[in-house]
Amino acid sequence: MATKKVEVIPAVPEKERTKKIRRVAAYCRVSTESEEQAESYESQQKYYTQYINENPNYEMAGIYADAISGGRAETRSDFMRMISDAMAGKIDLIITKSISRFARNTLDTLHYVRTLKQAGIEVFFEKEGLYTLGMESELVLTVLASVAQAELENTSKIVSMGLRQKMIRGEMIGYNGCLGYDYNKDTKTMTINESEAEIVRYIFDRYLSGAGCDTIAKELTQSPWKTKRGSDTWGPSAVRDILHNDKYIGELTMGKTFTTDPITKRRIDNIGEREKFVVHNHHEPIISRDVFERVQEIMESRGKNRKRNLVAGERQAKSKQYAFSCMINCGFCGHYLTRRVQNKNMSGEKVVWQCSNNSKHGKNACPHCKAISEEAIEKAFIASYNMICVDNEDLLEDLLHMIEEELENTASSQKISDVNKKLISERKRSSKLLDFYLNGDVSEVDYKEKYADINDRIEKLENELHILEEMSQKEINVKESIVQFRKAINTKEPLQTFDRDIFEAVIDHVVAGEKDGDNIDPYKLTFYYKGTGQKDPQDAQKYKPERKPRKNSKNIATTSEHDMSRR
Repeated sequence: MATKKVEVIPAVPEKERTKKIRRVAAYCRVSTESEEQAESYESQQKYYTQYINENPNYEMAGIYADAISGGRAETRSDFMRMISDAMAGKIDLIITKSISRFARNTLDTLHYVRTLKQAGIEVFFEKEGLYTLGMESELVLTVLASVAQAELENTSKIVSMGLRQKMIRGEMIGYNGCLGYDYNKDTKTMTINESEAEIVRYIFDRYLSGAGCDTIAKELTQSPWKTKRGSDTWGPSAVRDILHNDKYIGELTMGKTFTTDPITKRRIDNIGEREKFVVHNHHEPIISRDVFERVQEIMESRGKNRKRNLVAGERQAKSKQYAFSCMINCGFCGHYLTRRVQNKNMSGEKVVWQCSNNSKHGKNACPHCKAISEEAIEKAFIASYNMICVDNEDLLEDLLHMIEEELENTASSQKISDVNKKLISERKRSSKLLDFYLNGDVSEVDYKEKYADINDRIEKLENELHILEEMSQKEINVKESIVQFRKAINTKEPLQTFDRDIFEAVIDHVVAGEKDGDNIDPYKLTFYYKGTGQKDPQDAQKYKPERKPRKNSKNIATTSEHDMSRR
């Protein structure tokens, strides 16, 4: 038997392997949009164009370049286009300056290099002299990518330290626009914009009068006023942000948010994890400190109420000045009625409630509404309460009991629990699928298809959960309403005078005015009772107070000709 003989076929040097014509693309990127970096960006493009065209074994497959800041690959459009073209078989080799230019974190680097490697596509990192199809390349790549990521993190720390020093000196860091102020980039100063400041004052005044953020946003949307960005539509969150913004008292607070890590660029609210810096008397205030602090107290109070699951719409006395604030809707246009004093500073002054749309924009905005005296509304409520809650107590109790039974049958708590379990399961599936993909057990095509299905199910479950949570909150609100309602009617005594506590305990809202075909009744008040669905119409004209005589310049009571003619 012949002796075994092993023939060794030597590895082909890199230069020999690259003698065949290869389709080569280059990827270049700069970190910022500054003029200096823009020049670097252009020079990289020229360099790689020349580099590829001068190599006889290379065929130009394209220059891909991103001139934006971006730690994550998904934020770079040309990078993603290059990967897509490579996977489509249009590229054999990608050349880039360094690992840090290709991707800013280890996970991204390895993910895309492995994906390309599986498709037989090589990446060459010039600075490191590394070709990714080599056997040792992945180990080296992991180490070098980690180094590149560490460099980014160190750079981020240096930038953060620089920003901190600026904040210590009281220098403004960035300016995103603030309703009510104009900003001068050259002097870095803020000056009041009077036309916008009027909107800010209106928002604070309405909130102090008892209006909520939703209500104020609706009023602003129906007004000619626009947001800082010129939009006609106002959202509750925009109103809430304005009410929280301490710039309106002349202060500048920096460090309200911070970046959790330099890779994802995710920012979160600073609730004590980092330092904050407050510059007092930084600019001219629009709102007094007293007004601002009162608003913060009310917002904090309402926030606590929501956390305790109190009755929806229930307001503590300090959060609104008057019993009817944000409680009476105009039956013609839907706006709230606001309090006004007629004949002020005269003996015949009268407190009335009138549609805010009509008051603010004129009679044409809401032509059918009429001012209704506060005394008439109070008397109308007394009459309604005595009829509904005192005379029909047994009927109301049966109705309340029936509503409670229905709530028990439709409780959303178990449904919420079931949906949460499904969500946890789907999220675990998504995590496992990613692990399989990164380990090479699932192809990219299968991964994308399965991920899309899982993500679609998660999105549907999250929407279902949101709806169920809203339903659950409404159920809690109704139960609390019934409790408050029972407390209010347990006295069994008819009201003789208006009682604000009872009014707020039993009334959900009131509608003033009604249009039924051609019949228009501006004085019809419909009281909607909490928890029961009961409603009761009253005629405010029946309770209209007698007109008080005015005094002439000699302080002698007189009666007008109009009054004489009515007698």
